[in-house]
Amino acid sequence: PSSQNKRSDFNSEDVDELHTILLKSVEKHLISDVPVGLFFSGGTDSTLLALLLKELGQSIETYHVSVPERPDTEYARSIVKATGLPYTEIPFTKDMMQRVDAEVWDTLDEPLADSAVFPLIIMSKKAAQKVKVVLTGEGGDELFGGYARHRWLGGFCEGEHQQYRKIPDVFHFLPQHWRRKAELFWVRNIFRNSLLLWASFMQPYHGTLV
Repeated sequence: PSSQNKRSDFNSEDVDELHTILLKSVEKHLISDVPVGLFFSGGTDSTLLALLLKELGQSIETYHVSVPERPDTEYARSIVKATGLPYTEIPFTKDMMQRVDAEVWDTLDEPLADSAVFPLIIMSKKAAQKVKVVLTGEGGDELFGGYARHRWLGGFCEGEHQQYRKIPDVFHFLPQHWRRKAELFWVRNIFRNSLLLWASFMQPYHGTLV
């Protein structure tokens, strides 16, 4: 109920504009001279992509890794049934993870504390048999504040920290070629608290995070 109330606060024109922007973005990312696929977890972000693809009349291959004891697969099956997109489901087992263990660490450029890299490698190997380009929902949580910590930080520049709300505005008065240098100087020499820094730069988007 509380989520529904928050949804009703959004201006319908803003929602329509966002829908148009996302639709155009997906359409542009489909421009390719090789087959395109979709990494489809069944979560909010990849589901949105699947629905936009249906709206565009596209029928590209989707790939999903089925992890035991997780509900994602049921969601994924329901969405592909509704969209009619081609669907490849890859079962994820302990033996499979052990087989790609060494390959995962050879592939990564730097340490990554995310176990999802294992099913991602397996899904990538499977998808590469048919497609060379994939769409994913990566970055959706960061862009739209999908995690609780994003929503918390969105309101962090209030109360005793509200003086930091004006920091991004200062840089707007600088010439474009100086703006990035000023931001980097601020990060390295003045604003050492990373949470406050992140919160201050997210403040213009505060209305979309709560």
